[in-house]
Amino acid sequence: MACLIVAAAAGAVASLATAEDPPPGVGVTASFTFEPSSPATGETVTFTSTSSAFPGSPVNAVETEEWDLDNDGVYETSGHTAQRSFATAGTYTIGLRAADGLGNQNTTSQGVTVANRRPTAAFTVSPNPASTGQTVNFDASGSSDPDGTIEHYEWDFDGNGSFETDTGTDATVSRSYASAQSLTIGLRVVDNDGADDSTTRSLTISNRDPTAAFTISPNPALTGQTVNFDASGSSDPDDGIKDYRWDLDGNGTFETDSGIDPTVSRSFASPAVINVGLRVFDKSGADDIVTHTLTVNNRLPTATFTVSPNPALTGETIGFDASDSSDPDGTIANYKWDLDGNGTFETDTGTTSETSRAYDDDAVLTIRLQVTDDRGATRQTSRTLTVNNRAPSASFTVSPNPALTGQTVSFDGSASSDPDGTIAGYEWDLDGNGSFETDTNGSATTSHAYGTSGTFTVKLRSRTTTARRT
Repeated sequence: MACLIVAAAAGAVASLATAEDPPPGVGVTASFTFEPSSPATGETVTFTSTSSAFPGSPVNAVETEEWDLDNDGVYETSGHTAQRSFATAGTYTIGLRAADGLGNQNTTSQGVTVANRRPTAAFTVSPNPASTGQTVNFDASGSSDPDGTIEHYEWDFDGNGSFETDTGTDATVSRSYASAQSLTIGLRVVDNDGADDSTTRSLTISNRDPTAAFTISPNPALTGQTVNFDASGSSDPDDGIKDYRWDLDGNGTFETDSGIDPTVSRSFASPAVINVGLRVFDKSGADDIVTHTLTVNNRLPTATFTVSPNPALTGETIGFDASDSSDPDGTIANYKWDLDGNGTFETDTGTTSETSRAYDDDAVLTIRLQVTDDRGATRQTSRTLTVNNRAPSASFTVSPNPALTGQTVSFDGSASSDPDGTIAGYEWDLDGNGSFETDTNGSATTSHAYGTSGTFTVKLRSRTTTARRT
């Protein structure tokens, strides 16, 4: 037989279904408290069960406590306590189900009212101070609402205490003022729950200053080059510019006064990065300053050199002279040479502009020079050098001489030599006809027997192994 027990606790209804009627006084009362009692959005609320078992229950204790924190009918959180925060304002129903060791259970619920948090009003004014006629930007995007959105930005632009300009959900607005004055600008923000906050900022509207502006040409420039500074783009909205003053060396002092002439020129002897300044004054004494960066670059050195002799012979000392190299705004600090044409400047003569070298082999070489000035700038140049092979020396002996007809005559050219290579071949004119018809290749000796008597002019032509390289 089933039995329904109604608990005595107010607002709490417990149901128990058992196979037999429970003894009198058996059951559970579900109840809980929560802190803080009046929470705001985002604040953590702690729920604590105060449930109890009826006295006389066979299991005189609450065994399980389960929470429904989102009012979906599901008790998804277990424990004696539970916590939750709420993102938006409203009233939320929290449920608790308690049971004893026999499975007797009871449920209860309470409404938690979560309060809306007020928005925070904040804004910037730019520029401030501002000049008459100048657009002033008011930006309230720094305002915020911790648990909702801002629905209204209301402005008091004339400082009369009335928020007469409503920009809706647009946090920015601009305005200009015709006369000089000091104003207290007000902002009131209203969130989507109707809560509001307000704040103020002071704004100063002053006489309009002149505007300084100038151009630099050329920029970057080279040392020694005339640089033109033109401030004709400067302006004054009120009464005109009466004086142009310049800081041309970047020391912060406006030492060059060009009066009412907006242009000035100057050259610079040394490389530098200069913050050039212009200060203009209007007829009311108001001024404005602007600066621009001028870069004065080091001029590259000039690299040049001579090669003598050119062409040259192998083994001959060749002089390389770069003394005509120069630097227009400094000195040459280093000379480096590529004397073998391999593209590497392996010969460093420091500050000495001359060097020399002899070459063992004939070749056509690209000689290169790199000069570096005292500021590290470099310049390169090249010249073609031709090194020619030196001719071999041909020499030979004849034995016997004189000889008899039919007798073998030996010719020996081993005394021939080559100053920059070796003898690769021997060619003989043994009959004196001017034709070197006998080629003994690498052999320095040959022989011949003459069938007729006479005087013969024998010639030897030697070939070397040296071939020209490019």
